Amino acid sequence: MTFIPRARIDSLASELWQRHHLSPGFDIERLLDDLGLDLLWEEVVDEGGGQLLGQLIPEQRLVILNERHREVLEEKGGRLRRYTLGHEVGHWTLHADAVRSGTLTLLDGERTWCRNGSPDPIERQAEMFSASLLMPKEGLLKVLPKQPWCGWRPVYHLADL
Repeated sequence: MTFIPRARIDSLASELWQRHHLSPGFDIERLLDDLGLDLLWEEVVDEGGGQLLGQLIPEQRLVILNERHREVLEEKGGRLRRYTLGHEVGHWTLHADAVRSGTLTLLDGERTWCRNGSPDPIERQAEMFSASLLMPKEGLLKVLPKQPWCGWRPVYHLADL
């Protein structure tokens, strides 16, 4: 597993914004299409602890969302679905080439598994990528409320933006 600095992760997410002319609230499923990735909802058994929300099968260029957790993924306007898809785009961008070349072995030899709460370093990298993709730092800084602020209301407002 290769360390990827946060600045590199942010830079790769920014490159996707530029290359695909993204704007806030962009259609993440269209981005999957643009990247040549297919999307499938399928029932996947939660194994190994934590909810298994999504997975990437690099060799098939396939992202799978877990039908068992559709309700959770679609709550609050689908924010967790968007985040999970961004996470899988992160695996595609950061890890898929290494998987195809054989320098990175996936958890079961074929797939990356998106489990909430996983401490695995490649999961942390994909989470950072999703956050950078969906909430680019330069855009977020422009809309942050003036400090001091507290509570969930400003957070929900930022999520809506």
